[in-house]
Amino acid sequence: AGHIQKDVITCNAAISSCEKAAHWLHAFGLLAEMQRRQIRSDTISHNAAISACEKAARWQAALGLLEHMARSFLPRDTITYSASISSCEKAGQWLPALALLCKMPSTRASLNAVAFNAAISACESGGQWMLAVDLLGQMAGLGISCTTVTLGAAISACETSGQWQPALRLFAELDSRCSSARGGEGGLGLLERSVIACNSAISSCAVGAQWLTAVQLLVGMALVRIGADTLAFTAAIRACEQRHQWQAALQLFTEMACREVERDVVTFASSMRACEKAGRCLNRFQTLGHLSLRHLRTLRGSCDNINNKRRAEGSVRKEEEEPRLFL
Repeated sequence: AGHIQKDVITCNAAISSCEKAAHWLHAFGLLAEMQRRQIRSDTISHNAAISACEKAARWQAALGLLEHMARSFLPRDTITYSASISSCEKAGQWLPALALLCKMPSTRASLNAVAFNAAISACESGGQWMLAVDLLGQMAGLGISCTTVTLGAAISACETSGQWQPALRLFAELDSRCSSARGGEGGLGLLERSVIACNSAISSCAVGAQWLTAVQLLVGMALVRIGADTLAFTAAIRACEQRHQWQAALQLFTEMACREVERDVVTFASSMRACEKAGRCLNRFQTLGHLSLRHLRTLRGSCDNINNKRRAEGSVRKEEEEPRLFL
């Protein structure tokens, strides 16, 4: 019996190695080898194999193993279901993810934040923002504390669906909880705003043309020492563009240079469009020297379109009054 137990431990360790490397086929092969050698695989064996499928985004294989565990009367625990839900999430399969989450209470598996996080992220991938928000409410009802990942995924779900108002409400909740956690004991402890959550909130501002809120969020990131990246600044510039706030857009553009944040072609194009929509010429845009040749060619086409549009509308003034957009 001791020899058999040693073989199980050895095989489980080998499958765990496959999991870490996302070698799901090798994990399957080891399970088959255990069966051939009449070494009974256990919950740990299958959990490791399911996790290997998760890392490889092989959700159907993961669910196949889950069904095999049920047929073999193997106990399925929280790790089993969490890994299976995560495999669905990585493949954007929100419906199977929710089905697994609903099945957990009827098994030995306990619902936890990891399982909910994966299910909410699956809803994000599937554009199911209402379900994501509903799952947050269910977590609260069950007394399961949400994390940065939880709220960040829900915010992203709202943002990708163009629901900027719910996204900003969730971000305000995240901000409030972070402040409570920093101000005293209890609360969410180590919960902090993540760059991803901030980016999603600012992108929501761009969708809703809430330029002032976007700028305030950028300031808030600086105050809590979260480094705003290219995505955050570009989204804020896009929000300014929507409201013809060309001066704010250029100030953000300049701030990126001061903070040494990379500015890509989308950043340049959004800033330029903010100027164009406000009827401002591109010679106010005094940082074109930082553009690569590829970026210049892209913007040249945009400038040609702008000039042609102005010419058609008869709005081009004399050269000394309003210079054309030259690149």
